[in-house]
Amino acid sequence: MKKTLTLFAILSFLFVNAQSDEGTIYLKDSTEIKGLIKIKTFGGVKYKANESSDIIEYENSQLNGYDIKENGIITKYRFKEVQGVSRSMKIEKLGKINLYSIFVSNSGSAMGIGLPTSSGNVYFLEKNNVVIRTGAKFKYGKLYLIEDCPILIDKIKTKEFKKREVIEIIEYYNKKCI
Repeated sequence: MKKTLTLFAILSFLFVNAQSDEGTIYLKDSTEIKGLIKIKTFGGVKYKANESSDIIEYENSQLNGYDIKENGIITKYRFKEVQGVSRSMKIEKLGKINLYSIFVSNSGSAMGIGLPTSSGNVYFLEKNNVVIRTGAKFKYGKLYLIEDCPILIDKIKTKEFKKREVIEIIEYYNKKCI
């Protein structure tokens, strides 16, 4: 009985995840395509103009990014190259320093079943068209990126801004610093 319930739970999860969302795809040739899109597990997207149209698949190498509308909220993703690898990243903040994130989930193993043991956002900063991984925190080794804003550096060192408040730090920089 437990095996049947487990199988049913897994299959129902797969069917729930099979839905497409409204969105826009941005191709490398500057074409924008609006319709229904689904993010493929191992990269790329599936596109349909509407529910009854055929599926067209686009690989990461063809894409600049995509926007997805879920529950009335538009989330924007762009492909950025970090250390020679192009990755889809969620846009968190745009400005003098752009902030992107990737949600990661590290799995462990318990009784033969892979269970999430930790998850969260890994942040990437883009300044002067260079993308740098900062991780889950704004590390002191990345202070050189904001060296033109000594007030913000002081706020981080005096812990007015915690290192985990990456979004707030970049938001402050983009609004208050030259």
